[in-house]
Amino acid sequence: MRIKDIADWIPSENLTLEENALITTKSTFNTLVVAGPGAGKTELLGKRLVNDVLYRT
Repeated sequence: MRIKDIADWIPSENLTLEENALITTKSTFNTLVVAGPGAGKTELLGKRLVNDVLYRT
């Protein structure tokens, strides 16, 4: 199933994103993410990439 609007996207069942991470993931603008080791920056970047591919192509 393909969602037509990025605003309708929600994380998968076992994943919980804090509010700012969810906003960043759905954003269409460049965003600076500053966090310590193990905070999930790479995971956030991956989700952002998937959203870009799914919703902009």
